[in-house]
Amino acid sequence: MANQRHAGDNSDSSSLIHAIGRDISICCLLRCSRSDYGVIASLNQSFRSLIRSDKESLAVGTELLVFGKEMMSQVIYSYSLLTNTWSSGMSMNAPRCLFGSASLGEIAILAGGCDLQGNILSSAELYNSESGTWETLPRMIKPRKMCSAVFMDKKFYVIGGIGGRESKILTCGEEYNLDTRTWSEIPNMSPVGAAREVGMPATSGAPPLVAVVNNELYAAGYADMEVRKYDKGNRRWKTVGRLPERADSMNGWGLAFRACGDRLIVIGGPRTMGEGFIEVNSWIPSSGPPQWNLLGWKKSGSFVYNCAVMGC
Repeated sequence: MANQRHAGDNSDSSSLIHAIGRDISICCLLRCSRSDYGVIASLNQSFRSLIRSDKESLAVGTELLVFGKEMMSQVIYSYSLLTNTWSSGMSMNAPRCLFGSASLGEIAILAGGCDLQGNILSSAELYNSESGTWETLPRMIKPRKMCSAVFMDKKFYVIGGIGGRESKILTCGEEYNLDTRTWSEIPNMSPVGAAREVGMPATSGAPPLVAVVNNELYAAGYADMEVRKYDKGNRRWKTVGRLPERADSMNGWGLAFRACGDRLIVIGGPRTMGEGFIEVNSWIPSSGPPQWNLLGWKKSGSFVYNCAVMGC
């Protein structure tokens, strides 16, 4: 089940291409397979206009949104695939960071997170990339930050995170029905393993690493290097196989787990003493148990801080 097929060690000059734009350092992989094309953009730490700021990204429609902070205010940069240009100036109704987000076609929903004062939010907003507008949605049942989010079966899900006055790990999820505009709580929807529950600070671990392929929810169990699938009927997680052998992380940080069409994509790699590799592996869940295909690798001492998938 942990079989890993290597498609050759592709260096920076083949699968991984040069930066897009002049203001942002981005590593892109354009070729996902012989017949399926996508764009996987991983933001580097040298985002010049957002110095010393955590950055979050979201692909929606033909846009890549990058969220960060300039001085004491939050800012959103937008990259257009159609014009190959960057712009700024848009803002949410309630600026935030450390939120959960996901997109479905031309819309995206951002939920939870923190405001500039560090307050954990229960609010949510819907962004329409065609009109460029933000709509405030009904509040979630529980405030949460450092959560993850997905669309599945045309519904929006927020999973895990940290909430409450004592900033404890949340194991529940919430489902938002776009038709009824209501939230429902789902117990034990977070796949977070024991690594964040043995006395370590809640914020030491990454948000849940989750992705949806063909309306099925998968998770990367970084503590035990397992791939898990969510049983929607029984509302529980089951292990289906292993992650790529070299998908190293620091409590989940530095590892990207994304969907691209009918594939799951894992981006990350080993690092030792300032030197390391970033590998891109893919697996098609419908083909059977996890057998990871190495699409390419890049020698780099950088950390995978952020990742967005476009064009799948």
